[in-house]
Amino acid sequence: PDDPHRDEIGELHRVLQQTTAKLRAARAAQERLLADAAHELRTPLGLMRTSVDLALRRERPKEELVAAMEEVRSEVVRLGALCQQLLDRFALEQADWVWAQVKLFQVATAAAQSARAEAETRSVLIEVEGSPDVTTSGHEPALRQAVDNLLSNALKFAPPGSSIRISLERSDSVVRLAVQDEGPGIHPARRAELFAPFRRTPLPHRNPQERAGHGLGLHITREIVARHQGRIFLDETVPQGARFVIELPSMGSHS
Repeated sequence: PDDPHRDEIGELHRVLQQTTAKLRAARAAQERLLADAAHELRTPLGLMRTSVDLALRRERPKEELVAAMEEVRSEVVRLGALCQQLLDRFALEQADWVWAQVKLFQVATAAAQSARAEAETRSVLIEVEGSPDVTTSGHEPALRQAVDNLLSNALKFAPPGSSIRISLERSDSVVRLAVQDEGPGIHPARRAELFAPFRRTPLPHRNPQERAGHGLGLHITREIVARHQGRIFLDETVPQGARFVIELPSMGSHS
């Protein structure tokens, strides 16, 4: 119960109340994440079991067995990707990062280079623009993962023949890295839970077999940015596509 007194004991009481509320919220968030993860794991496991049961129900020709095995393999790949993302998510809380000066232009250029092979298969161009001198203090591998996640997300929605633009800029105390695609954008009804885990936006299907992912990429990116004392948001002013902006303290402004 509340303590109406304004002395030191009352102040300590209020601090303990706030701390307890934060711990309860954190535990509830972890439990929701575990429940959602169990649901996500159950779905491909169920599909795999169904494929195997159908294949074993009666003697089947080789072609049908190969098709069943290929379907099971695709679900195994999906499970592996989901498990890796879950490990990445929990590793954020356990990792003891080494902080150093990070040149974001180099990080963005390396991420773009790694994504260009997939971009070419989709007839999408990736461009990097901005000052090469944009720097922050942080953990470079984690920031690279954040940019990779945004690029992967953009590639899923970029239409053939379009461009993905990574732009960098700096102000007095903040550096900004933005990734913009020319896809359909984010529907307003989906923006409130955009960074929540396991929230997926349906793909504009170019390939009926292509999946929308597991809904962890943006969530992990937000956690990385938060650990760097920054923020990530969707720029709602762009007329077409989606533009995600990462804001970080510029070099020398970290507390």
